[in-house]
Amino acid sequence: MNLWKMDSHAGEGLKWVYDNASWKIGLKNFKPQNSFEALETLELHRKTDETFILLAGSCCILAGEKGGGFSATMMGAGATYTIPSGLWHTTVTALGVSLVLVEASDTSMENSELWAMSEAELASARAALRAAGFPG
Repeated sequence: MNLWKMDSHAGEGLKWVYDNASWKIGLKNFKPQNSFEALETLELHRKTDETFILLAGSCCILAGEKGGGFSATMMGAGATYTIPSGLWHTTVTALGVSLVLVEASDTSMENSELWAMSEAELASARAALRAAGFPG
């Protein structure tokens, strides 16, 4: 009798490991597109919250408002960080990071948006990341 499902992820980026049609769980590891140097966009989910849990490594949550400022928070291992719907955000990661991502199953680009930041906005976002202690 199988009482549980076990999954893992040692590769780059995100792997969805569970989906029950209401919510899903992903394991997210470093990929170059999520690095400090590759930062270009923030995302916003119009209908759904999402929760991150840092397992290992360095990750900083960057949030911003168009026409406003940026804030950044270094994640602590084992703590949960919930991004409410309607907040522009991204996770900026360093090599060796491992995260758990939990969100509604229907979270998609159809109910989300991307914000391609200008050079001035990128400079401000990177300054917020450095001020939070992200190694960039």
